[in-house]
Amino acid sequence: MASPNIPFIPPQKIMYIVILVVVIFLGMSAFETVEKGTYQIRQFPITGTLSVKMDPGMWCQCFGSVQTWPVSTTFDFTKDHIIPTRFNDGSQSTVLGTVRVYMPKSEEKALEIITKHGFRSINSVMEQLVYPHLGRVLRLTGNLMSAKESFDEKRADFDSMAFDQLLHGVYKTSTEDMQITDPITGKITMKHFKEILRDENNNLRREGNPMEGTGISFDAFRITAIKYPQVVESQIEAQRKAIMEVETARANAKKAEQDAKTIEMKGKADVMQSKYEKEQEKVKAIVEAQQQKEVAELHAAKELAVAKLMKMAAKEEKQRQILLGQGESERKKLVMKADGALAQKLEAWKEVNKYYATAMKDYKGQWVPNVVMAGGQQGQNINAAQSLLDLFMVKTARDLSLDMTIPSGK
Repeated sequence: MASPNIPFIPPQKIMYIVILVVVIFLGMSAFETVEKGTYQIRQFPITGTLSVKMDPGMWCQCFGSVQTWPVSTTFDFTKDHIIPTRFNDGSQSTVLGTVRVYMPKSEEKALEIITKHGFRSINSVMEQLVYPHLGRVLRLTGNLMSAKESFDEKRADFDSMAFDQLLHGVYKTSTEDMQITDPITGKITMKHFKEILRDENNNLRREGNPMEGTGISFDAFRITAIKYPQVVESQIEAQRKAIMEVETARANAKKAEQDAKTIEMKGKADVMQSKYEKEQEKVKAIVEAQQQKEVAELHAAKELAVAKLMKMAAKEEKQRQILLGQGESERKKLVMKADGALAQKLEAWKEVNKYYATAMKDYKGQWVPNVVMAGGQQGQNINAAQSLLDLFMVKTARDLSLDMTIPSGK
């Protein structure tokens, strides 16, 4: 008989409730979803077999245990994972930064992280693999330079050398003793230096890389700061200041030396310039004198040639004039011989008569007397003027040896 305080539940309804609980339980343990940016590793409950789901999406859990791993994560060594570093000058410092860690991209390598390398979680990978490897890399990189070099001239080298060793393994090194000159005091001291070893092909020699074969890779390596102790920073600053002063003094000395050389060179250049200008003037004067000489010689030669030609021309002209004179003389002789210079005599006779006519025309006296006395021969009148003219004409004709009579028969 049922208790009056406990409600009666029919057996059919209880069966439904049991079935619902079983379905819910089975649903929760039967399927799993892989979110983007992750992959999952499943282990079956009875056999313990491991399998991996790399692609995002739903897959069968099959009542096994599932562990989710990130595809990539950032390892931060700025707060919880401080990495101390010692430089080759003995300075102790702390390197801060971040690096992106990429987990394996294949199912095989993803399983080997657990089965072969024995890492049970992403935290164990970071703590037991990445952090120790990164610490060794940064410590060895610090041994390759001084604190001042890491602070100043080799800062970029520190980053690139550290990342190279993080990817491919740390360098093999040897210790070398070298003499160095203190940049401030100039004192020579012996120091120990780490030198990277190389093989016969000049390739860098490396220690074993713990990341090799894991499928884990790195990217976005960044050193945000190197924290030096206050005393080291003070030393670096003082050293930098002293070196700057030394360098400034050296630079000033070199500048003064260079200025002196510049002045000397400028003086020499001025002397050479002046000498060159004088040489130019000399050469110019010589050239001008030579030109004037050549011009004078050319002009003299020209005048000489002209004089010779004129002399020859004068000789030719003289000979021509002589020949012409001889010819003319001979011609005149022949003419004179032929007509007794008739033409000249006639011309002279004409001129004389012209003067007689002019004189008679201009005469103001009486050419004919007013009274004519008879007493001459019968039938003739005496004209004194005409007689005078006749006498002059006869005289002129006789002076010219002219015979004005016309021979008979001519």
